Amino acid sequence: MKRRLFKGGVIAAVVAVGIGLFVAHGNSERKARESCANCRSFVHWLLDEYAAQHDGWYPKGGKDPLDSLAKCVKEPYQVRFFTSHAQAGRLVAQWEEKKTFSAANCCYRYVEGLRTNDPPGMVMLYSWQPTQWECSSHQMKEVGRVVCFHPPRHQWEFIPETEFQEKLAQTLAYLQEQGRKGPAQ
Repeated sequence: MKRRLFKGGVIAAVVAVGIGLFVAHGNSERKARESCANCRSFVHWLLDEYAAQHDGWYPKGGKDPLDSLAKCVKEPYQVRFFTSHAQAGRLVAQWEEKKTFSAANCCYRYVEGLRTNDPPGMVMLYSWQPTQWECSSHQMKEVGRVVCFHPPRHQWEFIPETEFQEKLAQTLAYLQEQGRKGPAQ
């Protein structure tokens, strides 16, 4: 009887450890693709500075929106504002070699084609996938995205996924009306 209880206890412990490792791996993978809330607070300065030097246009003209976004970076340390701490080294190396960003290492997607004089409230940058996390230490109640609206501000907003999709569709419709492009959906 004691031996059976011991075996049952060992099996339960092994299962618990396995579940713990699975959950920890999922959390570490999620955190590896999350931007740092503190780091992203610097993005608006880079976008504003770029627009001030380019007749009111935010970064545009690259081979894709992320390639365009990389144009607002002037120094390697600034690349870190666009990725997670876990992936920063890879994105910095890519930027130093090719002066571009890739979807594999950048935490955001960028809506290309906005200008400083466009109406406020357009989606400019947003987290690469829907999540319940505003950042690695702030879990939200619903699934959504962290969004930088036009004009870029220090404060990013976490909005529910349904609202995000509506705002992104409005932004893309506006850009299409203006004869400018946005990201492929």
